[in-house]
Amino acid sequence: MMTKKILTAVFYFFFLNCNVAYSETIKISSEKLEIFKNLGYSIFTGNVYAEDPELKIWSDKITIFFNNETNELINIIAEKNVQLLRDGLRAFGDFSEYKIDQEEILLSGNVSIIRSDDIVYCDQLVVDLNSSTSIMTSNSQNRVRATIKKIK
Repeated sequence: MMTKKILTAVFYFFFLNCNVAYSETIKISSEKLEIFKNLGYSIFTGNVYAEDPELKIWSDKITIFFNNETNELINIIAEKNVQLLRDGLRAFGDFSEYKIDQEEILLSGNVSIIRSDDIVYCDQLVVDLNSSTSIMTSNSQNRVRATIKKIK
């Protein structure tokens, strides 16, 4: 029974990767995968881990959207217990959207960003991967807070 589940998961994962034409390879592992090919999306749930050469994502649920006509990956949405790792920067939040064609990442909800000993807390982080620009915002009640270690 367990072997059948594993073979089914491998089949669906292979099927998904064959149908998504993407210039980079993205690898995703999870406990469950649901494919809605006609609707243009797939849902990975349960201890989800996704990686491409530039970004690693962990969360409870990842939904990938693709263009049915071109089979290109459009965006990736991660929900619940989201953790992103890129260039030594680790970010945590409740929700993330990676807009692939715009090369933009949005992270929102209880956001914390850690690099070495420096920590920033905010409500939302927007990263432009093209220009390597990060914008952190919060509402007036929470405000953006940072702890930055002094350089000696």
